[in-house]
Amino acid sequence: MLRTKISRGLAAFALAAVATSGVAGIASATTPATKKATTLSIKAASATVTSKTKDKVVLTATLKSGKTALAHRSVKLSERTFGTTTWKSVGTTHLTSKSGHPVFSVTQKNAKEQYRLTFAGTTTYAKSTSKVVTITRK
Repeated sequence: MLRTKISRGLAAFALAAVATSGVAGIASATTPATKKATTLSIKAASATVTSKTKDKVVLTATLKSGKTALAHRSVKLSERTFGTTTWKSVGTTHLTSKSGHPVFSVTQKNAKEQYRLTFAGTTTYAKSTSKVVTITRK
């Protein structure tokens, strides 16, 4: 009987040791790598549009991580009427070129519109949003 109690005690100790080492293995799992920072710039071909230009707005962007251009990444265009706070997707998403430059061309609907670009990020690169550009129709 004493032997049985000792055997049970050793078995319980062995199970506890295995369980503890399993927990330690999970706790020491590697943490996910930090995403690389990105920058997204926006530039308008002109600050104004006219009937001569058929109210076309041409926007160019540059997506980078540090000094490296990010190729083949999706960048999305959003707009809002000047003085409002709600951004609306223009429904236009473009892939960046080898040099990290997507080009957008849209027809402006209101007298004064604001545009911005967003990069949603990836498992490697962090998301980013461009500054806002304002375009006026004359």
